Amino acid sequence: MHRILWSFLVLFVLSSCYSPRFYRSDDDSFIGMEEEELVTTIGPPDSAYEMGKERYLIYYKYGSQFYAGTYVPLMCKITFVFYKGSLDNWHFDGNMCDVVSESMNLH
Repeated sequence: MHRILWSFLVLFVLSSCYSPRFYRSDDDSFIGMEEEELVTTIGPPDSAYEMGKERYLIYYKYGSQFYAGTYVPLMCKITFVFYKGSLDNWHFDGNMCDVVSESMNLH
């Protein structure tokens, strides 16, 4: 019985860590947003860097989920790519990005 429980727990932890490499919302209505507006809306980024004409703003969101007597860590890295001052592209990477993308209000 314990083997089955531990096997299930290990499978759950491994499956909760799986996420597509990049998750992107179907809602691109905020593409073209200025960097200042994004930062005003969701706050300052955790890190930023520039490469050529592109500027990257990176946000990290952390959480956890209690399951079977233990906490499972959750994380999402959100990268916004600005080209010449306007939001050109963005993507998510992590195991809780579906929750983060639904909670973001960039309209």
